[in-house]
Amino acid sequence: MQKLCSCLLAGLLGISPEILAQNPPQAAAPQKYKLSIIEDASTVKRVKGGRVSSQVVVQVTDENNRPMPAIAVIFTIPQGSGGATFTTGGLTASATTTTNGMATGSFTATNSSTFSMSVTASTPSGSVTVSVPVNIPSALAAAGAAAGAGAGASHTGLIIGVLAGVGAAGAVAAKVLTGGKNNNNTQTPTQPSTISGQIGTAGGGIFGPH
Repeated sequence: MQKLCSCLLAGLLGISPEILAQNPPQAAAPQKYKLSIIEDASTVKRVKGGRVSSQVVVQVTDENNRPMPAIAVIFTIPQGSGGATFTTGGLTASATTTTNGMATGSFTATNSSTFSMSVTASTPSGSVTVSVPVNIPSALAAAGAAAGAGAGASHTGLIIGVLAGVGAAGAVAAKVLTGGKNNNNTQTPTQPSTISGQIGTAGGGIFGPH
């Protein structure tokens, strides 16, 4: 049967059966797919009730880096991961890649959880798996550092505002001393009113004459 098929194929292609037998047609190489980590749970999304919320995001692409939609992806948290679970309550979660080839596994964990999450994508040429390290203490430390930097920027703005207010008070005092005029008149200035100010008060800092 195989010999008959070879003869028929050789006849259609105009090739002798002997040459075809010596050089059989090669099957096309299977296409390769890649599973990349886009987000590795290094960012804390929320802290509530003593648990930290985060997520892992992966992307499936072909050998030409084109996103692959509608690919099934399984996220797995290992046993003994410090109480970490997916938002569904289990240790596994499934997702399907979007039009941009991405899939997300959202989970919660304690503030001391450290483990490696396994992610497997079922591509047309077979399964592709990556391991994603999850370190919640490091993520919390990074979030705290970012919050501290934001607070420092706020304090800087407050200091600049206070200095601007003090400068404005000085200008008011100078105007009162000159009687509201900006010339060389030798007239004796009127007695200025007393101006008081406070720095760092909740109301804004500078108060008018009294």
